[in-house]
Amino acid sequence: MTATNNVNDLLTHIFTNLPKQQDNDENLNERRLFPQQLNDFGEYLDNKLNDIATPFPKSSFEYEENRIGPSTTNLNLYSATGIVQCTRFDYTGIGSFNTARADVCVFRGKWQYEVLLETRGVMQFGWCTIKCHFSQEIGVGDTWTSFSYDGGRIRKWNVQNSKYGDSWLAGDIISCLIDCDEGTISFKRNGVDLGIAFENVPCGKGVAYFPAISLSQNERIKINFGSRPFRHPTLNYLPIDEKPQLFIEQASFLFDIFEQVIYLGKYQKFNGSNKNTNSLKFSQIRTMSDPKNDAILMIIAQQIMERLCPLLASSYIIQQCFIPMLLRLNHESLHSEHTEISLCLDYLWAFLQSNDLLNILIQLFHSLNILYFFEPIQLTFDQQRQYLYLLYSILKHEDTRKLSLESIFFLKVKLPLFIDIKPPDSDLLKQIIPDGWAKKKLNMNDLERDLSCLSTCRKLKDDLKSLENIQIEILKLLLTPSDVLQHPPSSKFLFITKFRLFLKENLSDSPLHNFQPGIIRNFFHRLLHVLEYYWNQYHEIKSFDEGHESSLPFDAAYVPSQKFIDNNFDYFNLQRLGGVQSHLEKEYSADVKRARSLGTSFLSRAFSDQSSRHDDMSDLVNGRDRYRHQLGYNLKSPNATGSESLTELLDGLILLYHVGVHKHYLKVAEVIDSLREYNESLTDIDNKLMNCRDDCPEIRDELLRSKKIFEQQTEDLTRKIAWITMHVFSHEKRRDIVILHRCVYRTLQIASEAGNLFSFVPEIYLNDIYLNTFTALNVYYPTEESGISREMAGDFVQFIANHMQDTRIVNSDVRDNMTQSLSAFCFYSGSLRALEGMREYNRTVLIRALLTPYANRPWAMTNLILVRFWKGCGFGFRYSQAYPSKFIQSLRKDRVQDSSPSIKYQQEIGRYLSNNIDDAIGFLNSLLGQLNWAFSEFMGLLKDLVPTKSRYMPTIEHRQMKICSTCFDVTVSLLRTIEMTICVAPIIMLDKHSTKSEMLLIRLLQLLGQIINRLATKNYVLEDIERLKMYALDNIQPYPIFSAVCGILVYLINRTSTETSSRACRAIYNEVDLDLSCLHRLIYDSDSDASNSASSSSSSSPHFTLISQPEINRSEAYDLDELYRKLNDTYQMLAKTTKKSDDNDESICIICYSHQIQAEFRPCKHQACLSCINMHFMTSKECFFCKTHVDQVVDLITGRVIDSIKPNENNTKDK
Repeated sequence: MTATNNVNDLLTHIFTNLPKQQDNDENLNERRLFPQQLNDFGEYLDNKLNDIATPFPKSSFEYEENRIGPSTTNLNLYSATGIVQCTRFDYTGIGSFNTARADVCVFRGKWQYEVLLETRGVMQFGWCTIKCHFSQEIGVGDTWTSFSYDGGRIRKWNVQNSKYGDSWLAGDIISCLIDCDEGTISFKRNGVDLGIAFENVPCGKGVAYFPAISLSQNERIKINFGSRPFRHPTLNYLPIDEKPQLFIEQASFLFDIFEQVIYLGKYQKFNGSNKNTNSLKFSQIRTMSDPKNDAILMIIAQQIMERLCPLLASSYIIQQCFIPMLLRLNHESLHSEHTEISLCLDYLWAFLQSNDLLNILIQLFHSLNILYFFEPIQLTFDQQRQYLYLLYSILKHEDTRKLSLESIFFLKVKLPLFIDIKPPDSDLLKQIIPDGWAKKKLNMNDLERDLSCLSTCRKLKDDLKSLENIQIEILKLLLTPSDVLQHPPSSKFLFITKFRLFLKENLSDSPLHNFQPGIIRNFFHRLLHVLEYYWNQYHEIKSFDEGHESSLPFDAAYVPSQKFIDNNFDYFNLQRLGGVQSHLEKEYSADVKRARSLGTSFLSRAFSDQSSRHDDMSDLVNGRDRYRHQLGYNLKSPNATGSESLTELLDGLILLYHVGVHKHYLKVAEVIDSLREYNESLTDIDNKLMNCRDDCPEIRDELLRSKKIFEQQTEDLTRKIAWITMHVFSHEKRRDIVILHRCVYRTLQIASEAGNLFSFVPEIYLNDIYLNTFTALNVYYPTEESGISREMAGDFVQFIANHMQDTRIVNSDVRDNMTQSLSAFCFYSGSLRALEGMREYNRTVLIRALLTPYANRPWAMTNLILVRFWKGCGFGFRYSQAYPSKFIQSLRKDRVQDSSPSIKYQQEIGRYLSNNIDDAIGFLNSLLGQLNWAFSEFMGLLKDLVPTKSRYMPTIEHRQMKICSTCFDVTVSLLRTIEMTICVAPIIMLDKHSTKSEMLLIRLLQLLGQIINRLATKNYVLEDIERLKMYALDNIQPYPIFSAVCGILVYLINRTSTETSSRACRAIYNEVDLDLSCLHRLIYDSDSDASNSASSSSSSSPHFTLISQPEINRSEAYDLDELYRKLNDTYQMLAKTTKKSDDNDESICIICYSHQIQAEFRPCKHQACLSCINMHFMTSKECFFCKTHVDQVVDLITGRVIDSIKPNENNTKDK
């Protein structure tokens, strides 16, 4: 068989298998006129292309007569208001409100452009005239000659606004249409007509309209004026840019021939086997399998590529012609050879110049990116699946994969968009979840169980899993380590290099590509699965070689501490736990030098196999063959091996969690909170309907209308939460967060054991990753009772306890966040079990950290932990009724544990305080100082809140209300902590032989008396606040604070010895000046004698009475009676025998106005009573008045120096 016959046969097969457009005689004749020899093939193609071009005019009438401007439309950014940033294909608002219009206008005909939303916030799209003058407050639709649609607020704008359209989502496509002949403007969302938005729009002579957009800060869009095919074209409406119909016809002709060449190439590759080449009808198998045909097909492909190259410079041709051909060639399978796609790319690489090839691939990946991300979601995800399969097939081509990683992905095309799955809109969710399914479902575990019963949900979950598997396989290709063997560097090296740059950009304050948190979350989960695959593959090979089990499987992975100091990993100047890295290297230079010389074994306990020597090797199993190659061996970069390690990818995943994953959880939690608020509103409406009178039909109708709206909103939100439960907070995703959390814990724990080098760990590891992943597992994900969960809880509390006061952590905010995380965890079920399960040494460390005097640390959160230990033991401290606290607003109310005190911690706190009296006195003194501050702040703000005759509503700002409510919570928690301290270690305050104990007792009683005297007045200000029904103040109620105050007094007076009780009563009378009528009022709410307590407690009173509260049991009611009786008896007895000093007496101490002046400071000679001096010297060595340092305190009566209160006895060791 000669070469000439081969050429003739191949050309015959190509042209006889071309798609048949028409079956008329002219086309049949043309089919018989195809070239017979290769020399004629190029000329034939040129003639055909010229024939196609002959009937086409240079430009259509509409574009010449009805449009003004350049042939290619762009936004005019030079005249934009604000700052609109353009990054090749995207437009992002940088300023507060940014407006730009196009450089083309239209004045006759029907026109359209499309806006592709990458975010879903406040934006306005539409049309404007040249007369519109915009600013950062005035955008499109805010002037009389501009018109816009805003799906973020569901409004249309033309100076005035009104409801229009639907709420849009990220990934939607908004079509903006104008009919200059009829004077109408309308919009479409994802191809669905939203109706005419504006009629009677001024049109005619001298009036032309420009496309215009307004973007809020960080909102991002793509705009298609016609440079690419419209996703949702409208009949009779033209794109702003003219459709390149000539180029489309020419490209279609060439691609039809090229497609047949590819099929022939595949047939030739398989030696004549027509496997998977169903579109070809081969009659001469012997001829077609001739090896000479490869060269002939290459020559034919070269001629086609030469003519296709200039056409492929257009993104329109890529999307309209090239991608459809690739979809026809592709097999939707992960196990196919994808020979057709590979041959197509081989031809491109063989015959195109490097710059042309790069530009074509950029356009190809960008068009695929748009087609995938902006494809409307359907139940089966068929369209998204076919685009992902095509991307997978393209990336199987090694050269294309490496070029895309080196020059396209992350830089010009957003790879994370391929790994995202958009949430469905409300209409699609209605198809999945039927009406009436939502019944106030707020428990994630119940939601997942109920959803599994719906067949549509099971089908949706299977489809989601299928889509996720394709995305995982795509990332596996991009992280292929074995392709380094022929053409280094490997794909893995290129991916990790670009991935680190991606992290650097997104960890900055103003990233260029501000990805939505949901996109980052999906990227994180897929990438973690790929890392797990390669990690386990590597260790399986290593264990096989060494003849033992894997020493470090993925579920035991960590980042060695060596990586934080060897500078192989770029941490982008992130703050370290010990401060700035340059300072740490100087301060710990000896440790760093020794660690670098000894390697990882100096830092890790037993896992030396994770050193960079092993980690940077990529072993691949292929049957019984094994290939080894040190990645980057032939690269010029000295850090090639280090940057390619699996450990670096693990470190990058940890940073990626901070970039967007936890931010997405916070956004999703807002949906759950909204549903909870709607349910509360529905409950409130139902109560109002029950109490609504029959003679108020208008009120009833309004309530019913509101109820219908809330029910619809609740239904929609429940469907959204159902999607969140299936896709975001599923058990599979929870497993990923568990793996990450345990990895970060091991990293921190091993680093902590490395001594001073713990300071080099990036602060983000502890402050943002470790704490946030633990919060996510406890707050957002379904609860799971398992050994792993209990182990994580135990590890968490043990680590936090050991590092709350760690001096290697220099940033106080980090320690504050640790304390806050622990305090939140204490309220969840099983938390006390984890805390009590710690080793005794760790419990002691935690107690010491909690009881350190409150100085420059988050004492409010620390105090909350102590309160949690006490809740259920204190006086009336069961709280079966819900008393809201601002401290636990962020907690999941359905997971907060009921009152269950920790007796073990109470006992150990008591022992610690009793054995360390100086520490105990310092702690209690700081408690009293904070109590004095918190209550004073609360009362200062409270006076502006109390309604008066001239002012019914409060006059302070909402922020001040929040401060007021927080101060109230702080006051209550401090009182409860003091109650616990007195009960578990009474010796601290009741030791009559200790002057400091006596002073603490008096100071405490003075504060308690102040609270009672100022709050239990006749007008009862707390009840006035309660009647305001304001959400910001709903925690300010009488019971929490009065029960805590009385609980302390009950213990001091009722549950101590007779001598101690009498001493406390006398101190209250002499030192506190407690108004006994106020105490009687808060207990009984009457001015009668205590003997009438039974009748007063049973009578119905409009005011608060502590003894009648359901939280107070019979025994506690008896204690209240005894408390008042003993104080009343003491007051009556002392009133007969004691005559109080005259306040005008010059000998009275001017600090307390209660005692005689007894001592003098030296050298300044200022005077005060011993009580005030003792109390002052617990915290300071300076004079009350002049701030002079005090050397001695002299008794004015005897003239001797008072040794017991010398300044050097001041307790300063905790400072």
